[in-house]
Amino acid sequence: MSTGLISYSLYLWHFPLFAYSRISEFSKLGINFKIIICILIIFLSFISYKFIEKPFRDKKYKFKKILIILSFFGIIILFANWFVVKSNGFTHR
Repeated sequence: MSTGLISYSLYLWHFPLFAYSRISEFSKLGINFKIIICILIIFLSFISYKFIEKPFRDKKYKFKKILIILSFFGIIILFANWFVVKSNGFTHR
C-alpha cells in the first residue's frame, strides 16, 4: 500500500486530528505524542481507504448495498438528533 492510494484520506484526516491535538494541548506533551498522532492519522487513512474509498471505486461493487448501509446509519443519526432535540439536550451532563 503506497501513500499515493491513501493520500486523499490523509488529506481529510490530518486537519481535524492536528486541530484537536492543538486545542486539547495533547501535542505539547512532546515528540512522542506527535508521532502517535501521525501514526493514528495514517491508520485512520488506511481504514478510510479500505472501507470507504476502495468500495466506491470498485465497479463490480453494488451501489445499492452501499446506499442501504449509508441510509441505515443516516436514519440512526437522525433519530439520535431528534431524541436530543426533543429532550432539550443532555440536561444531566
